Amino acid sequence: MKTALGKDPSEDFFGFTLLEIVMTLVLIGILSSIAVPRYMDLSADAERRAAAAAVTEAHPARTHDRKP
Repeated sequence: MKTALGKDPSEDFFGFTLLEIVMTLVLIGILSSIAVPRYMDLSADAERRAAAAAVTEAHPARTHDRKP
């Protein structure tokens, strides 16, 4: 389909529109605002568990010293 000037509109497409770029950035921002805090919580939880495991490994329970 050609316009009044004799050009096919699909031939003039060279990139993305400003609206498409802005919508993409908004979507990335929303996903980041959800994912980053969740990642930080998981990272802190992993550090706490690693510290607890290190303490347990350094000072194991003395079950072998107990008498029946």
